[in-house]
Amino acid sequence: MTAVRIEDYLTEDQMREIAIEEWRRICSEACNGHQERIISNVAHDVVVTMVAEALGETALEQIRAKAVSVIENLTEFTVFKRPDAWDRGPSPAYAALMDAVKNNKDLVDKKVGQCIAQLSKRDALEIIKSGVVQINPKAGT
Repeated sequence: MTAVRIEDYLTEDQMREIAIEEWRRICSEACNGHQERIISNVAHDVVVTMVAEALGETALEQIRAKAVSVIENLTEFTVFKRPDAWDRGPSPAYAALMDAVKNNKDLVDKKVGQCIAQLSKRDALEIIKSGVVQINPKAGT
């Protein structure tokens, strides 16, 4: 029985093109539906390597210490940060807070009404004088 020699039927360029197309097909099938996870995993590995090279052997300790420092310095302002000109959107905590306020609007309105009713004339005058609240007599017309 004679062995079939593929070189007798295909040129080297044709064999290379077939190999490339087959590799693409295999990769496409392997990645089907998992592209984001695969890219994320590759990016994670690249970043970990780059950080380790840039920061040296103590990279993980430095990152851990910085993370603890950031967590210790969290405030209501940083956790419930509103979007501004540089942010893409609100922080997740701010979005959750705003959703809770919207979902409980009746309770919020009731509580605000109670607080206003309990204000003394002196406190109300101080608030108005501070400029936080402005009275506009033309607003009702």
